[in-house]
Amino acid sequence: MKETIMENNYYTLSIDTDKNRAYFIARGEWNDVSIMREYVKYSKETVDRLTPGFTVLADVREMTMPADEKVQQILPYFVETTKYNEEAGIKKQAQIVAGETKDVRTTARKVMKDSDFDEKMIQFTDLEEAEKWLDM
Repeated sequence: MKETIMENNYYTLSIDTDKNRAYFIARGEWNDVSIMREYVKYSKETVDRLTPGFTVLADVREMTMPADEKVQQILPYFVETTKYNEEAGIKKQAQIVAGETKDVRTTARKVMKDSDFDEKMIQFTDLEEAEKWLDM
């Protein structure tokens, strides 16, 4: 059963304890450090509700990245949450991307590389394929 942990204009964080899975849905342009601080807090709270071996489904199809100088300000927060997930025992993460959102895909790959997480994350354009991969 899914339970929503936090929802606002920028994201929804929820969990499914039966699947031991966190769901992250991102929306809009994340161009403010205050958004990131709040996201880090609730992302950690979400993961803390799961057990080691959990999976994450991140849907970033509706997310847009800000200009390069803003990306450099928010990137460390994404790296922080990714490292936190690693320490908490994440098994793998599927990321749903829109085919045309190259900036989001590129930034996500940089986060994964900077946090040594790149071998546990695969990007998909199809939600069902991502769920199947996580269920394996």
